[in-house]
Amino acid sequence: MAVIVILLSLFSLVFAPTLAGKAMGLKGGLGKGALVGLVSLGLMQVIGMLGRYVGPLGDFVALLGGIAAWFQVVKVVHGTDTANTVVFMFWHLFFLVLSSSLLALLFGAASVGWFFG
Repeated sequence: MAVIVILLSLFSLVFAPTLAGKAMGLKGGLGKGALVGLVSLGLMQVIGMLGRYVGPLGDFVALLGGIAAWFQVVKVVHGTDTANTVVFMFWHLFFLVLSSSLLALLFGAASVGWFFG
């Protein structure tokens, strides 16, 4: 059961940016969505690991750095302007929270509690 939940959550990490791109009418499919989802996740993890050594504001610095890295990844991969990039980030977050909430409803919140942080 845990393996199924992990695989479905990884699928939602890849599929949420794809749905966001389709909602905005951007070119590209699952490949660009996977690139945005996985590279953004990796950069946020690395920045978060480094941010905890900064001091008392390390979490805040890691959050800002993660958002900046996410913004740059979306901007480079899709080639959008600033306004479309921010709208894409909203849709990406919307579909990610929607899919993780659906997983929590289907499998129980305790099974996917790690997904939220």
